[in-house]
Amino acid sequence: MNVAHLSQWLSDREIKAICWTLIHSLWQGLLIAALAGLVIATTRKASAKLRYHLFGVLLIAFTLAIALTFIYEIVWGTAAATVDGEVTITPGHTVIRQAVLANGKLSFLNSISNFLNSKATGIFAIWLICFLYKSVRLLGG
Repeated sequence: MNVAHLSQWLSDREIKAICWTLIHSLWQGLLIAALAGLVIATTRKASAKLRYHLFGVLLIAFTLAIALTFIYEIVWGTAAATVDGEVTITPGHTVIRQAVLANGKLSFLNSISNFLNSKATGIFAIWLICFLYKSVRLLGG
């Protein structure tokens, strides 16, 4: 997928940070959904006001988790990793983040990480197209 025009607005590092934030939001959302199920199960006889406030706290927690994930990814996370596995911490300082197995191959998690880093622009473009489509439908309906 050729989406070179995205680099006019966002750097490669920012696109990777958004991509990794989207990926991490999946498990974070599942965790928050499990907590919401727990709230529903344990507060059946509680007031609607209490349940509303608990769900509000969960929504704020999810939003905060996504924001903190993005900040982490843009500063220290896998968004900073290149396909070769080098992470630039500060100018002039480089750390190698690849776990190479005894036979010289990358570990499974590092292989997935490299794949997602190489496809981050496409993942972000697909997400952006879906987001814009849903937004236009919401505005139109």
